[in-house]
Amino acid sequence: MSRVLTILLLLATSVAALWGGYNLYTDPTGALMNLTLEELRESPFKDYEIPGIFLFCVIGIGNILVAIITILRKAAFYIWNIVMGNVLIIWTLTQLFLFWQLRIFQIAFGIIGLVLFILGIINAVNERDPDKMYM
Repeated sequence: MSRVLTILLLLATSVAALWGGYNLYTDPTGALMNLTLEELRESPFKDYEIPGIFLFCVIGIGNILVAIITILRKAAFYIWNIVMGNVLIIWTLTQLFLFWQLRIFQIAFGIIGLVLFILGIINAVNERDPDKMYM
């Protein structure tokens, strides 16, 4: 159950990140996503191109790869679940500290990151001792 939930969260997050990253890369002004360049004034970025590339490649493609690894139960997949959870948490905290604004999608990504982190730990326990399945 926890592995299935992990896979669903990874895939849903990847779809959102691929969509958001693509929109930020193709329109670095952020207008497609109801963002303004004014919001970047205290950040190291002049536009949304670099954040869009990071969002698309690291979070979007990264979550797809981790979902595949998790489906196949390869390469200590639970460690990668924990890593992607941490990436989402750090991404959310970075946005909070750079922009000093909190939007609903940031809260959602932060919560998903925390849940992926916890599920990674549960998956690790389940893989090491299948007789004591948690969740």
